[in-house]
Amino acid sequence: MLWSGASLIELIQLGIILIISIAIHEFAHAWVSYKLGDPTPKLQKRVTLNPLAHIDPLGLVMVFLIGFGRGKPVEINPGYYKNQRIGEFKVAMAGPLSNLLLATIGIIILLFISKFSGMGINTIFSHAYTIPLAQFLGQFAYLNIILMVFNLLPIPPLDGFTLVKLVNIDIAEKILKYQKYIFIGFLIFVFSPLSGNFLSTIAKVIFNVLTTILASVIYLI
Repeated sequence: MLWSGASLIELIQLGIILIISIAIHEFAHAWVSYKLGDPTPKLQKRVTLNPLAHIDPLGLVMVFLIGFGRGKPVEINPGYYKNQRIGEFKVAMAGPLSNLLLATIGIIILLFISKFSGMGINTIFSHAYTIPLAQFLGQFAYLNIILMVFNLLPIPPLDGFTLVKLVNIDIAEKILKYQKYIFIGFLIFVFSPLSGNFLSTIAKVIFNVLTTILASVIYLI
């Protein structure tokens, strides 16, 4: 599990990061759908950054049990979109992309701290737990990448399944056909050590690639 070995203060900090990040993720879905002409999210008061409007009780429990979770799904009506297929794609991608944006912002601030403090980025990361701001930003970026990866899993009702449905309806129908078994397997997976290792491995690769790309730009400024 992703919380393994964390202190109470770290758990609180991580919980706050995830609650804020999940709220922004769901807000992104709502805002994009609303901007595409769908009044449903606005009518249901989901076009807001208030975490209380987006937190799902089960998703919140998952956050504190296994280190990641999801918010209350945003209800949309694709019939309002000029191009329903493209509109649904944009709305589905809005959530994961919002997490990628948040991770990018966190890494950029870390890199500027590194640049103007004269400390190398590796030094910043190696001393993250003795530098509160660096610790927070590192966790903020890392957890948002985990949220992005988690939500892109092709399992109903995650964003990844919506994307699969839009790209290949046949595959989506097969997933739905075995949804019950997939869900049981998914529950076993998320409550096992494999989930943390799987998500952490992918998140670390994305984090390192993103940091390398951003560093090559920022250090040229």
